[in-house]
Amino acid sequence: MVKEIVLGKNKDIKLVNFNQLDKSELSIVKKIAGHYINRIEKILHSYDEIKLNLKIHQRENLFIHEIKGEVFAGGKIFSATSENKNIFNALSDCFNSILRQIEREIK
Repeated sequence: MVKEIVLGKNKDIKLVNFNQLDKSELSIVKKIAGHYINRIEKILHSYDEIKLNLKIHQRENLFIHEIKGEVFAGGKIFSATSENKNIFNALSDCFNSILRQIEREIK
């Protein structure tokens, strides 16, 4: 079952399937996401929705975290996917890729 965690003042940030994480991991994910969302807001000034989708793949005794991020802003969609065994690195890589797209679009 797909579970969504909704964040943000306007309930415009959606974390899909992040309920699989324990409370401490989820707390760090929220802090990392908050940092990058602030950076996105400084560039775009506003956005319609930010959606992050988590899939965890198990390969032998290793877990791979796949994160797909999407930022919907002004009729445009900026998206990226990242995979890493460390969920925090996957999240940062995904947001950095989206930020590079936004910066290219703004220039």
